[in-house]
Amino acid sequence: MKAKVSRQKLSRFFRSLAVMLGGGLGLLPSLEHLTKDESLVFSETVRGICDTLISGRSFSFALKNYSNIFPKVCCDLVAAGEKSGTLHKSLDRLADYLERSSTLEKKFKAAMVYPMVIIILMFIMILVMVWFVFPREKELLESMGAEMPLITRILFDWLGVAFHPGVLLTLFVAGLSLSILYSRNNEGRAQDALKRLIDRNILHLPLIGPLVYKMSAARVLSVFGTLLDSGSTIDQAMLNSAKMMGNTELEERLNLAQVDLLHGYLFSESLQRHKVFPPLAIQLFAVAEESGGLPVMSGRLARMYEEDVESTINTMASLVEPLALIGMGGFVGILLLATLLPTAQVLGNIG
Repeated sequence: MKAKVSRQKLSRFFRSLAVMLGGGLGLLPSLEHLTKDESLVFSETVRGICDTLISGRSFSFALKNYSNIFPKVCCDLVAAGEKSGTLHKSLDRLADYLERSSTLEKKFKAAMVYPMVIIILMFIMILVMVWFVFPREKELLESMGAEMPLITRILFDWLGVAFHPGVLLTLFVAGLSLSILYSRNNEGRAQDALKRLIDRNILHLPLIGPLVYKMSAARVLSVFGTLLDSGSTIDQAMLNSAKMMGNTELEERLNLAQVDLLHGYLFSESLQRHKVFPPLAIQLFAVAEESGGLPVMSGRLARMYEEDVESTINTMASLVEPLALIGMGGFVGILLLATLLPTAQVLGNIG
């Protein structure tokens, strides 16, 4: 069973460890001290890491034993820090990365809560209208010999078919069957193919595509710069940071760029050939490549894209609420019009 530990809690763990190491305390005493922290939800895991260190293994090796808690990026950055002798700095950068990515993720989810609530309410309203209100009104109109207006007929027929219990049940069973089929695929080919299809097409969506692109760039560039700072070579940093893309299409592009690098292309050229990052980032990398400032430039670009993503999310959040209310109001208006028009017509005939 996969343990659930938030990035924020992981960030706090690595930050505390970095502070103690920076203060001159050894790795093992620092970890033993953290096992006494009652607020640490995975203290038992930390005790297991201590046992692994006592047996003579490295810290990065110990983290790999708990891959259900510590993402691969944690193991890679710790291993780079151990190799370069700057473990406390690597842990501090890792804590920064986890904290920033956690903040962005929370803001994105918060921006999506309101429209999701509106969509759910609209769905419930449609079900109530289709299953309870429409049938009674239709029966009443037919019994009185009244002719339904065009908008009412269209709404009755379309919603009646789309939200018929049989249709919904069929869609639910089909979705459940596909989920079971994918989960039983031991090699994971079906899941991978579906994910690649979604990831490839999501990049072309208006507004969402550029946002996903920049979020992926921010994650990778932050890790890439940290790995370079910790002593990794460019190709190793590319390979280890590719998994942080969060998008299989962009991950594949970065892996292809890493192959080009090994075949003699310049770093900026390999990125440009496969459109890994936006054009501005590639241009700045070309300049930094000549001056030997790739780690610094990676960090600056990561912060720039993080700020850009944060600004975009804030703008989306400020626009989503009024747009959702307008959409909800328009939808309710159409429903009311479709249901009140026949009633008004019947009352007019009676009068």
